[in-house]
Amino acid sequence: MHGPIRYAAAPPAGIHEGRYYDALGINYYSALLGEHDRRRDSAGAQLNDLGWEIYPEGLARVARWAYDRWPAPIWVTENGTCDATDRFRAQYLHDHLEVMAAARATGLPFERYYHWCFVDNWEWAEGEVPRFGIVDLDYATLERTVKSSGRFYADVIAEGGVTDEIAARYLSS
Repeated sequence: MHGPIRYAAAPPAGIHEGRYYDALGINYYSALLGEHDRRRDSAGAQLNDLGWEIYPEGLARVARWAYDRWPAPIWVTENGTCDATDRFRAQYLHDHLEVMAAARATGLPFERYYHWCFVDNWEWAEGEVPRFGIVDLDYATLERTVKSSGRFYADVIAEGGVTDEIAARYLSS
């Protein structure tokens, strides 16, 4: 189905053809390769702590696919990675934000970005092991400590984007 909702027969009473959404919400974490994606070589790709491939370009591909079918502003409602040592989360954030910026230049109307997640949380299947937060949670004491990736993201927000200084401070290692 492309564009507004259309009915082959008469729509249910009180329902009219048209657009019944204000924005596209995309939750994007990783590439899950289907048969049509086997053409892409993912050998040597970086993996997060759960073994999920880090593939920022996939965010733009998903957004383009959805936008071509249901044109509306695009909100990234969840995006993040588990990284217990916080060794690459700032780079992950940077790369996904850069992909969004490049996609905006091609006409994709990315409007909002929500990082998953603020503080380490309980993952349904894995419990306390995967660390998705930009704030560390000590599960024993409930003490919270901002991670380097959290400081990176705060600086990006304060500056309205990644500056050379921010990149040098957080992405050089």
